Amino acid sequence: SNVANPAVAAPAMATSGQRNAADLNNPSGIGWNGQTWNRYNSPKEGVEDTQRLVSNYLVTPGRNTPEGFVGTWVTGDSAQGATVAPCAKDEHWVRAHNRRAYLRGDGTFVSAANVSAHCQKNPPSYALWAPKLQSGMPPGWLLQVEKLSAWTDEEKERVLEALSFLPEKLLVESVQGLYRLRKSSSFESNPGAGFANSIVLYDSAFNSKQDLSRILAHEFAHKLYHRLTPEDARSYNAAAEWGVFRTKGGQTIFVPMRESYVEDDGREGPNEDFSNNIEYYLFASNTLKKGTPKVSEWILQKYGEAFKLKKESKK
Repeated sequence: SNVANPAVAAPAMATSGQRNAADLNNPSGIGWNGQTWNRYNSPKEGVEDTQRLVSNYLVTPGRNTPEGFVGTWVTGDSAQGATVAPCAKDEHWVRAHNRRAYLRGDGTFVSAANVSAHCQKNPPSYALWAPKLQSGMPPGWLLQVEKLSAWTDEEKERVLEALSFLPEKLLVESVQGLYRLRKSSSFESNPGAGFANSIVLYDSAFNSKQDLSRILAHEFAHKLYHRLTPEDARSYNAAAEWGVFRTKGGQTIFVPMRESYVEDDGREGPNEDFSNNIEYYLFASNTLKKGTPKVSEWILQKYGEAFKLKKESKK
């Protein structure tokens, strides 16, 4: 059996006939084997009837892509019908959404807009990172008092775009999930945090004054720090002028020995200092070179000249 192709526009409100476009209560716009279609009493009934077609539809991949089917279901309406075409292999389906103004990773200001449903070109590493946009609480998250915040389509697209500006060596693949929580319980204005193999983005990460690429760079830098070999860690501590002492009980104590830090919290220890310095190396290199030239040179020598922001994301 075949599913009828979506029409460009919805037909007049007839009472019977093959259904090939959407109306309020039949969001899929699907006709079934030329049979008459029901005029549902509620959108819920129409959706449920549509869902019953899915299993049969998916066993014959040649008809369309799942993305095309879902897109038809989501965007069909009585004014426009269902006009969704299948996305290409290197594209993914984006539902219609309201986009807030924001700052892109290349410094471009993007204004607020109503985004129409469309096929979007996959950014680099889409196949790796898209499945890692996870819901729920990160595994082992210690701050259980923090509240969950659901991903929106806008936020998912923003994260995937923001990651595409960052150098590959920074994107530690051992990160198993990026999660959404409402607000940090430790630092109210904190836009992001991390634990083990998870990264959390709070609501504040998505306001118009934040550079999401920069936030992600900082959080991934924490993961990069934990991948340093003991030799690399000693080398960094020397360049960053960290005094390393061990107590009689075997505890390691780090003492800040230099005068200049790009952020005051860098004095807390090499981990935060390293993350701040990676962030500034990518987004404010002159500030880092001026204040801590040895660290700037260490990063260059360790990660190479290609360790820099991509000028524009590939869409």
